[in-house]
Parts: sequence; structure tokens; C-alpha cells
Amino acid sequence: MRLVQIFSLALGYFALAQLALMFNSPSSHAVILWPAAGLAIVALLGWGIARWPGVWLGYFASDLLYRLQTATSEDHTTLIALSALLACGASLQAVLSARLLRPALQRSAPLEHEQQTFRCLLQAIPLCSLIAASIGCMGLTLLQGLPSARLLETWLTWWAGDTLGILLVLPLLLPLLPSLRSHWPKRALHIAIPPLVTCALVILGDIGLQRLERANWQARLTAAGEDIRDLLAIQMTRQSQRLLAVSDLFDTGVEPSAHQLERFARRALTMDGLHALAWVPWHGCQGLPPPSVRSSSATSG
Repeated sequence: MRLVQIFSLALGYFALAQLALMFNSPSSHAVILWPAAGLAIVALLGWGIARWPGVWLGYFASDLLYRLQTATSEDHTTLIALSALLACGASLQAVLSARLLRPALQRSAPLEHEQQTFRCLLQAIPLCSLIAASIGCMGLTLLQGLPSARLLETWLTWWAGDTLGILLVLPLLLPLLPSLRSHWPKRALHIAIPPLVTCALVILGDIGLQRLERANWQARLTAAGEDIRDLLAIQMTRQSQRLLAVSDLFDTGVEPSAHQLERFARRALTMDGLHALAWVPWHGCQGLPPPSVRSSSATSG
């Protein structure tokens, strides 16, 4: 029975994690909403702390799969070590959160009012969410080289994602546990409505920001392409003008004089990319080929 519960927890955690990762940007190191953290706490409250390996297995499998799919040239050993460390942080957070919340949820005087229950959750859950965010940022810094400039942003996103995920899932699933049903308000759905609305707004805002970032990136890419096109067009026009100038000089069929070539060279050398011109007349000697540029190399006799 214990193994069945562990693997059931791992499967549920994996499914919720994959669902959350579907909305994650590849450039982001943290997810804006992580409901699997709430599932882990509810499972440990209902089935016992000893089922924590299910949290570890679910997090490790989902995180490693995601990193292998998005990795470019990183060593797989590093990815495995990072996923294992992050799974330890998620498991530790679930264990400590369950131990912290159990006395408040099972005390003799049940929490009959939604405001009192919600206040209890708001006091405990943000504190519990510090664990995974802190261990996760430490692992990303040590094993993946997370830039210090993005450390605070990643930590805050990680902490907020776990906090919102727990606040969303906990009120919805706790009434399903027989051991806690008598101690939990019957109108638990009313408690879940505020975090549910908040999570929906956060997700919609995050999706909007991602689309805005992609649109800005596409606009910058289009502008850069147009600049390169204009630059190439200017260079091609200048090269064509040089060729046309040389063609006009010799198009008359009469060999130009030295004075004409000197005037042409003086004007041509003002063009960008042209550094030197030389007049080498060829009077043609019988048996001798026209002059050509040849490369020579020393050979041993």
C-alpha cells in the first residue's frame, strides 16, 4: 500500500509539473505557477510524511525530462545532478510544510470561518515556499551558472509560483482527505476562489508578456534585416558605379591616354573601397603572352 501511494504521488506530481511547464518560457528558470507543490503537501498530510519519495521521484522525472528537451550542449551528468538537487529541495519543502500545517489543520477547535482559515494559510505557506526557491537558485547558480543579475528575479518567481500553487490546490484537495474532513470548513471552495482568480490573472498576464516579448523580438529582427538589406544595396550600388565608370572609359574603342587615366584614377580613388589604380599599357610583342599575375614559390633544386 505504501509503494502504491508513493508511485501515485509521483505520477500526480509529474502530471501537474508537466502541465505547468507547458506554459513556461524556455528562457525562464522558474515557473510562475507550480500547483504540484500543493499536491505534495496534501498527499503528505493525508498519507503520511513517509511518502515523501513520491515527491522526489515526480519532481526529478519532470525536471530532468524538461531539461533534456530544452538543453543544447550541456553535460547530461550536470543536468541529472541539478534535477536531483532541485527534487531534494521540493521534497524538503513538502515535508516541512506538512509538519507545520498539520497542527493548525487538526487542532481541536476546527477552523469554521473562511477568513480565519485563509489567514492561517497566508501565514504558513509563504514561509514554507522559501525552501525550494532558495535551494533551486543555489543549484542553478552552482551547476548551471545562473547570472547574478537574474538571481533575485528567479528566486522571486520561484517563490511566488510555489506559494500560488499551494494556495490554489490546498483548499480544493484537503476536504477530500478523511483524516482532515471534520476539521476543515465545509465551504472550502470559497477559500480557494481568491487564489484561483489570482492564479488565473497571473497566468494570463504571463502569457501576455511572453507574446509581447516575442512581438518585440520579431520587430527588432525585422528592423535589423531591413538595415542589412539597405546596407547591402548601398554597397552593391557603389560597386556597380565603379564597374560602369571603368566600362565607360574603355567603351569608346580607343585606348585612353595616360592623362585620361590619371583623371579617371583621381576621381575613382575618392570612392570607398578603392585604394589604388595603375596604368600598365601593353604593346604586344610577338611570342609573348599578355601580362598576368602569377604566384611563385621557392622550390628546392
